[in-house]
Formats: sequence, structure tokens, C-alpha cells
Amino acid sequence: MKRIGALICLIIITMCMFAPASFAASESADGGLKIESSTPEDKAKGVSVENLSVKLYFSKEMVPESKAIRESNTKAFKLTDKKGKKIPVKVYYSHKEQKDGLVMVVSDTIDSDIKIEGNTQYKLTIDEDLQATDGTKLGKTQTISFKTLDQAKSSRVYTIMMVVMIVGMIFFTSRSAKKAAEKEGYEAVQLGFEDVAERKLTKPEMGHLNKAGVSPKKHLREFNLENAAELNIGDLVKADTFKAGDFVDVTGVSKGHGYQGVVKRHGAAVKRNTHGGGPVHRHQGSLGAGTTPGRIMKGRDGAGHMGVEQVTVQNLEIVKVDPELNMLVVCGAIPGPKGGLVTIKSTVKVHKVKQAGADISKNPQKASGRNPQKASARNK
Repeated sequence: MKRIGALICLIIITMCMFAPASFAASESADGGLKIESSTPEDKAKGVSVENLSVKLYFSKEMVPESKAIRESNTKAFKLTDKKGKKIPVKVYYSHKEQKDGLVMVVSDTIDSDIKIEGNTQYKLTIDEDLQATDGTKLGKTQTISFKTLDQAKSSRVYTIMMVVMIVGMIFFTSRSAKKAAEKEGYEAVQLGFEDVAERKLTKPEMGHLNKAGVSPKKHLREFNLENAAELNIGDLVKADTFKAGDFVDVTGVSKGHGYQGVVKRHGAAVKRNTHGGGPVHRHQGSLGAGTTPGRIMKGRDGAGHMGVEQVTVQNLEIVKVDPELNMLVVCGAIPGPKGGLVTIKSTVKVHKVKQAGADISKNPQKASGRNPQKASARNK
């Protein structure tokens, strides 16, 4: 019995020793070209319709150097639908340096009337004459079948998701608008000025104006008014809002003067014209010490673009108001060029009304104090 047990053990050990060799021998004997894996896999479902492609991973390098072999390999791939209709394809290989067996077969339906349809069975056939880089052939025709995604079902899912997203957006937008109104805490109106052609406005601008029921306007400005609650959409605000004797602040965009030097831009001094002044009469000159701090300090005046800035001239008096011409006559300088757009608001300055006898001094040493009647007559 011991001899039989030893003999059995010896047989098992021998089989284990020669099994790898026999497997290697069979593998080397069957060392042809094989498809190791594919994406999508055989009998896969739900494959995307857009840019339909199949990735094939072979057991050997698939980078044919010969043009004839490339053309032959391209013909070896055949993509058909369930009716057997051929779909044009393009074949792409990996780079030479990668030295792998990746081959990508992509449907080429851009220049044809054929379209990849959803929920349809397709089959990729690889011919047995397909060659690897070393000339090894596949040796056996193989097929990979798959089914594309049902577009109708997926579109319904996307539609439901979009409806949920839009409802959520409307809900949050309405809440945020309500919070914004509570947070601002002021009443204001938006005024429009100067009619303009509809084609010169964007769709959002036209939608904003159509919602208010007004004609297209070129300029829109918001004003914080005390009587904003009394005004309605479509009301006209004319020049008779002000009256003669009111003081206003006028805001506009100053005239553009282009690129100017420091003399015109900041009123810098001009160098002397005698004793070797040289051609630097309107130059800027020194901008600071050389060693300490050794740089130009921020805020120094320099040459640059002049004008086209928002300017507000305060405390201008309204001399006359013409309701018929819808015109204001203001005493003072108005910023901006002729025909420019300006904003007129009540001034922020505080005006004190002079009382009777305000010019009469209580100091007896002054003339008004010695003779009040003469001073009051002089002030009339």
C-alpha cells in the first residue's frame, strides 16, 4: 500500500511539472490573432447612438505599416443593422509607440443618408483575413452584436428631469425676488427716453419693455423718488416736475479729449523757454527721488486718456421752465457734449432761506450796524 501511495504521488507531481509546459506549448501552437475584449461587449444593450463606435482589443500589435494592409483591414470590418444594411465605417489604430492591439471602428454616416437608429440591433463582423503588424491573421470570422439605446424612453426621462429643474428654478427665483424687494426697502421707478427702432434692441430688452406696455426706448434709468408709489406704468414725466428757483444736480458724461499730456490733463507747469530749456517744455519732469524710495508713488499725475467720465455739477439753479417745449433753463455749466444725455435730480445741498435783516450786523463798528436803514436800502 505504501508503494501504491508513493506511485500516485509521483504521478501527480509529474503532471504538475509538465502541465505548464504543455499549456505553453498549446498556447504557442495556437499563437494566432485573437480578440481579447471589446467595448461594447457582445450582446450588449443600451449603446449610445451618437458617435457609434466599437473598441476592439487584440492579442497582438495592430499597427499595419503597409498601406495595402491598412486598406485590406478596413474592408475586414463590416457593420450592419438588423436588416443587413451596411453602415459605412472608419478604422483607427493606436500610435506606433504604444504597441498595443487597440482598434476603433467608428460609424461614418455624416456624408450619407443612413442614420443610426435607437432601439436597433447592430452587428459588427470581423473578417478572417484581418492582419496584425507581424502579418498574423485572425483565421476565423467573428461577430459582435449589440443593441442601441431607446431614444424615446431616454428623452422622456430627460424631459421629466428638465421639468423638475425648471419648476425648481421658478420656485427659487420667485422667492429670491421677493426677498430682494424686502431687502432693498425703497421705492423707485424706471424712466425711458428717446424712441428707437425695435431692431436695435435685444430680445431681453424688448421683453422688458413689452411687459410694461411701452414703446422701444433707447435709454433706461432708475430713479429713487419719494412719490414713486403715485406713478403708474406709462405715465409721462415732463419738465414741469421742477419749477423756477429750484436747485438741481446735473450728471453727465464729460467730453472726450483723447490721449493728453500732463499740461492739459492736470494743469502742470510749462518749463521755461530760455536758457537751454530744450524740446521738453511740456514734458512731465521728475516723478520722485532716485534712491529713496526709488520708485514712482501711486497717485502721481501723468499723461493718459482725458474725458469720457461721469461728472456731476451740483447746486445749479433752474431759471425757467417751459412746459410747452418741455425744456429747462439752468444757470451754470452742463457736463458733456452738445446733444449728450444728462440726469437732473434735486440737489443734495442744503439751502438756508435768508430772513429779513440777515445782512444787518449787530456790530456798531460796521456801517450796517451804525445805520440799519441805509444798509437795508442798499440791499434792496
